[in-house]
Amino acid sequence: MKTRFWTVLQDPFFQAILVENGRIIRRIPTDPPRTITRKVGCVAEYKGTLVLLKHSSFEQWDAEGKEFIQGFHDKRIYGPHRIVQFENDLMICAGGLDLFFIMDIEGKVKWEWWAYKYGVGGRPDFYFKEDWIIKQVTGDSNKIPIDIRAQFNSIWLNGGKFLTSALRRREIIEVTINKEGFKHLAWTEDGCHSPIFDNGILIFCTDFGLKVGKRKILTQFKWLKFVQKIETGFAFTHEEGVVFVDEDWKIMKEIPLPRPFQLAFLEISE
Repeated sequence: MKTRFWTVLQDPFFQAILVENGRIIRRIPTDPPRTITRKVGCVAEYKGTLVLLKHSSFEQWDAEGKEFIQGFHDKRIYGPHRIVQFENDLMICAGGLDLFFIMDIEGKVKWEWWAYKYGVGGRPDFYFKEDWIIKQVTGDSNKIPIDIRAQFNSIWLNGGKFLTSALRRREIIEVTINKEGFKHLAWTEDGCHSPIFDNGILIFCTDFGLKVGKRKILTQFKWLKFVQKIETGFAFTHEEGVVFVDEDWKIMKEIPLPRPFQLAFLEISE
């Protein structure tokens, strides 16, 4: 089984990496960043290009990560956890602000969904102050108080709606795009990350293993943070690598990596 994909190495690396058959062949940036604004939070695909979020900025590259296309700063990008293509635009989860927003490829924001407005997250008072941009690009210590923070961490699009999970609240919700409010779907006792539906079954990552409907499986893996349906079954990331399983959740391949998060441009071949 041959594999090729982009992912992100989390703390202490904060790099986007291209992995081919278990070997890292490219990194963005080439060395672990020493300044906060160069730290990569997440990666995704957009119309055949690679897009990524750094601390406070957006970047677009060619699919191989060789040619930089464009980039710009945005004060909404703080604690970025997910970026996905939505129609011709991009949807972003700014976990540090308990915020979701949609922008076009040039950075024009078309819609915002602030969790605090619906009682499902905290209000980031620091964001609304005049010195926010300076604080944003010089540190990451401005956080919503932990007792009211939702800490959203994902987006799974389902037509005109999306699923997401609030790690601090241990709640999974559904949001209708371009509308207010949300729909509560589930509570969990052991963490929740990156929920998806498969044939009507709710699947999400936990501190140890995956929750599939009412079952808890693959509990030997710690801190799962991303799960994706693939043609042959599923792929997920955990604290020590990426795992590919078949439709019966039998392990087909494991790739050791230090704290990978999310997958983009995934290719699988025999």
